[in-house]
Amino acid sequence: MSALLLTACHKGQQERQDTYEQLLQLAGTADYYHDHEDMVLEYLDSLLARGEVSEPVADFARGMLNDANLHARVAERYYARSYDGISPEKDGMQAYIIVADRLCQMRIALNDFTGSIEIATEALARLESSNTDGLDGYKSNFIYAIALAQHALNIPEFMETESQVLDLLRQEAFNHGLETTPNEVITLDAFLDHALTDENWARVDSLLTREEELIPELDNQGFPDLADEYRLEVALKKVRLLDKQGKEDEALALLHNTIPQLEAWPYKMDVAASFLLSKGRFSEAADLLDRVEELLPEDNKLSAINLDNIGSFYIPRLKANLGAKRQAVANTLAGIIADSYPQALEEDRNNNAAELAVIYDTQGKEMEIERQKARLSQQRLLGTGIALVLITAFFVVYTLYRRRAQKRLAAAHTKLQEAYDQLEETTTAKERIESELRIARDIQMSMVPGVFPEREGLDMYAEMTPAKEVGGDLYGYVLQGDDLYFCVGDVSGKGVPASLFMAQSARLFRTLAAEGMSPAGIAVRMNNALSENNDQGMFVTMFIGLLHLDSGRMDYCNCGHNAPVIDGEFLQMEYVNQPLGLWEDDPFEGESIPDVRGRRILIYTDGLNEAENPQQQLFGNDHLLQVMSGSSAGNARETIDMLKEAVQQHRAGADPNDDLTLMCIRLS
Repeated sequence: MSALLLTACHKGQQERQDTYEQLLQLAGTADYYHDHEDMVLEYLDSLLARGEVSEPVADFARGMLNDANLHARVAERYYARSYDGISPEKDGMQAYIIVADRLCQMRIALNDFTGSIEIATEALARLESSNTDGLDGYKSNFIYAIALAQHALNIPEFMETESQVLDLLRQEAFNHGLETTPNEVITLDAFLDHALTDENWARVDSLLTREEELIPELDNQGFPDLADEYRLEVALKKVRLLDKQGKEDEALALLHNTIPQLEAWPYKMDVAASFLLSKGRFSEAADLLDRVEELLPEDNKLSAINLDNIGSFYIPRLKANLGAKRQAVANTLAGIIADSYPQALEEDRNNNAAELAVIYDTQGKEMEIERQKARLSQQRLLGTGIALVLITAFFVVYTLYRRRAQKRLAAAHTKLQEAYDQLEETTTAKERIESELRIARDIQMSMVPGVFPEREGLDMYAEMTPAKEVGGDLYGYVLQGDDLYFCVGDVSGKGVPASLFMAQSARLFRTLAAEGMSPAGIAVRMNNALSENNDQGMFVTMFIGLLHLDSGRMDYCNCGHNAPVIDGEFLQMEYVNQPLGLWEDDPFEGESIPDVRGRRILIYTDGLNEAENPQQQLFGNDHLLQVMSGSSAGNARETIDMLKEAVQQHRAGADPNDDLTLMCIRLS
């Protein structure tokens, strides 16, 4: 063990340090020695064994260690354990605040915005109600976290909280006799990034103006390098704003003036290259990206080609060189990507597996501790029970014969009363559960539309029948002018968990359809939203369609769902795509049919073709096509009623084995 590590973590036989000092020292140790993870963990265990640090302090150091090694989810788990164990009253307000700040920032990084608001709100309340000497700087951190979380969750109070953050930072600058501080510019730039993500261009314009006014003060106050970097950031953001305002020539001129400055910050070249690619200027984009590795410092070369580097650097570079018809360079890049991708994918899987192993190991230790506590509790209970038995045995024997008859009668009465009470309690609980499930079913059914568009030439009807009180099927539509968006989906599993996932999926579809996106675009956004923090591995298959009522063209994206039936035949699709919610950032491909006017379209869930009879025989695809081909049903509702009757006859009294959802559309 190195002397530096010993000095940072342990002071021989001296009196135990206070919790705050331990947190700072162990945090620095973990961060500095992150390349020697085993050594640091071994030393932490020895400190714990000697009682020189508490478990929350050790958990904080483990969190810092995993944070430095980019194991974000494991780090968040340790920070959360440390937060749960730290008490402001016992360990001091400083210790509590430093742990809360780390946990809050980590949850922001992991997009757990609800969790970050919870921590930041509680920490702010404690800061407001106690002596905060030396901790005022953390207030802006927590308010900043709340602002970003409110923005991400689309909470209306975002603008008000953003203003609080900037006012706090301005006050901080004033307290130090400054016009502005680096924190103010950095925070302003972060808000600008969020405004750009939302394409809130009026807000972008306002924030850019404010940041441009503040940057010269960084020069005056001794931060020239930081001022230059943020001048470059402002210029790159202004390029996008000018382009959005229809000033493409001005945007390109500003970008060309900015490119020489990028040589000092080559890792920002991808932003400029991305804009040039969007304008079809492949040669200029290729020139930029081909120079990135040359300009990066030696200790920051792209020597390890991982999935992040492939996606953010090598693929855009390949696209730029292909567009510029530089076939030799493109071939070389394609070879690098092809050779490196399997290893990069395996490395990514190994990293994920390592993180899971740490989590499972932590859970295992916690479970073993709980088992030991339970065994100790059982032993104490057993000893107490034996003592009570010995004490009462004499009195039982002494009074046995005198009170035998009375005791038998009392025992019988007691057992009868207990049985009656238990039956009454069970009946009440069952009735309460059934009532709550009925309410849940009513709420769920209210989330799918029961009224359908009344448009000349459009005949549409849909119906959902859960197999249990609540289910995981869904359907929906959004009508905007002459565009009819519609979907049918089937969540993995059944019951309450599926119904919650169904509710989230239905809400996302309505929100994204209202934005006028393509079916494939809706699929991409829904998949990314549903796969976040999806620890249960749930997913939803879905058929998303867009029917142009004026032309009859139907655009669609099928996400692992059953093929629809059109005029008695299954729709032949080139792309099936994956279900939604499994893997973030996966691509989705859309397709289209030029004209569906005069054709009957049936979209359904597998509760139709996989319906079982008492012999467990399926309704089947062939039977489905036979019923649809032989049907003379007139409108959409009659078609669905006919199919429900056919399923009912096939079941022959068997209980439904899956949710059943049907949607029929015909455009004349």
